[in-house]
Amino acid sequence: MDILSKRVLGILVVLMASMANAQQGGAQPAVEMQYCGMKAGRPPLEYLRFDIALRNSASKPQWFLFPAALYEKPTTARKNAGIDVIELLSDSPEHKVTVVHFMGTMNLQADGAGGFKGVLLPAGAAVSIHGFEISFWGEAVSPLAMRVVTADKITIGGIEVGQWVGKDLLSAKNADVTDLDRAGSKSTDELKELPVEITKSGEVIVADALAKKCAK
Repeated sequence: MDILSKRVLGILVVLMASMANAQQGGAQPAVEMQYCGMKAGRPPLEYLRFDIALRNSASKPQWFLFPAALYEKPTTARKNAGIDVIELLSDSPEHKVTVVHFMGTMNLQADGAGGFKGVLLPAGAAVSIHGFEISFWGEAVSPLAMRVVTADKITIGGIEVGQWVGKDLLSAKNADVTDLDRAGSKSTDELKELPVEITKSGEVIVADALAKKCAK
């Protein structure tokens, strides 16, 4: 290879690397969280409020799953942990977004205090939810790591969650909502926990959910 060809090849490599970096830099994250403040509950309980932005870049519907509650420190995972109640929260009257609160002892992360919350988004969706609440047992301090699981499917007792609860849980492709109200619920027989299976497709780690503050 002559000197000119080597130079041309080198320029092409640099250009391709620059284009790749630009594409990565321009890509919006799948999950963004802004901390809006805390409401005190019965000590040591705190209710943390967030504005969250979710983007599904996949070619199919995806669940975005957040812990419903957290402890200050990791705890031992409970054997046979599951879910006994599902509560639905949605914007009224449009119902563009549905937040599914899975209640029980199942955790998504080691410091989870039981249960998780999920939003099912269609392919290409971009949704913002204001006032998304996560309970915290103790005093929340920065950095507060948050593990968000993405999943293709969730089953309860072997039944797909939408079928189990008897409602269409898919949110709109584009929405910006706040002040979600209770939109329904279902509990298991005798409140006996049922096993939950999550077909995980990935995860997003928010290194510090308290770092970015909501605009006033």
